[in-house]
Amino acid sequence: KGWLSLPEPPGDDWVVGEGEQIVGWAHIFVPARGYADDASVAEVSAIYVSPSYWGAGVGHLMMNELIERFAAEAVQTVTLWVMEDNTRARGFYERHGFVLAEGRRELGLVKESGVWEVSYARRVLL
Repeated sequence: KGWLSLPEPPGDDWVVGEGEQIVGWAHIFVPARGYADDASVAEVSAIYVSPSYWGAGVGHLMMNELIERFAAEAVQTVTLWVMEDNTRARGFYERHGFVLAEGRRELGLVKESGVWEVSYARRVLL
């Protein structure tokens, strides 16, 4: 496991590997998009685990490491967006202390996609 800083896109990537294979990946922003210079708010813009590793604890390891990193950087709030119909992911975030926030938007990758995202947030308290 380890952090990478890539020049494009902005933010940081974190990967978890087994041997030479990447089995998990997360992308974060500090500060969160839309929060300009407020480094007390971070965003998890993506977190993915290879389906063959679902249930193996990789996602929990990643989220716990992210929260520890945020705490070390004095982040107070973490935000994220998740597809509204993705009950598996929503349950994962809720188990990690995220609560449904008031944001709801249509997925911006494809106009009029009919796919909606909802926002979640949690306080960073360790």
